[in-house]
Amino acid sequence: VALSFALIFAFSAVDNAVSPMVKQIAATYAVNMEAVLWFISVCTAGTVLGVFLGPWLVAVLKPLRLLIAATLVLFAAQAGFLLGGNLAAGLAFRFLSGFCTGAIASVMWWLTFHGVQKKYYPAMIAVLMSARPLATAIGVPLAGLLAWESSWQFPYWLLAGLMAVSGLALAKVFPEGDGQAQSAGLFEGYRH
Repeated sequence: VALSFALIFAFSAVDNAVSPMVKQIAATYAVNMEAVLWFISVCTAGTVLGVFLGPWLVAVLKPLRLLIAATLVLFAAQAGFLLGGNLAAGLAFRFLSGFCTGAIASVMWWLTFHGVQKKYYPAMIAVLMSARPLATAIGVPLAGLLAWESSWQFPYWLLAGLMAVSGLALAKVFPEGDGQAQSAGLFEGYRH
């Protein structure tokens, strides 16, 4: 439960922390501040696609494999965004980040309904409902303050590290078996 919270909190804070750092990101990417807002839009588009395809990915790849793959790709995409300076590449990395967060969200819902013992179900629901708003309320301002004291990349690296550590640690304690009742059809999960 705690690792799920940390993972969702970290990727949600990253998703939303672009806005307070628009000026610094614009300088790094050598674009105007309006262009930086595309980083938010493409990440959101990736998240929507990841959430839509998530149930199918969970059925095809199995939850544990999807969690590990999405966590590793999410960290790599975050690193690419932080190390880059090319707008097109940065947008691609942000889209990929969003897609991975959407896929991980599907794993979190699977874990809630099929992976944790029933006594932990209320705690997992609390995590799923509170981690994102808390990341916006606490994580984004904290990232802004850390960026103010250092560079805009610093809080992103911290959050990327938290994503990687919590995602991979969660994989280590992930329940055995897939417990998946869904078929692997792309729209099967939406027919019921």
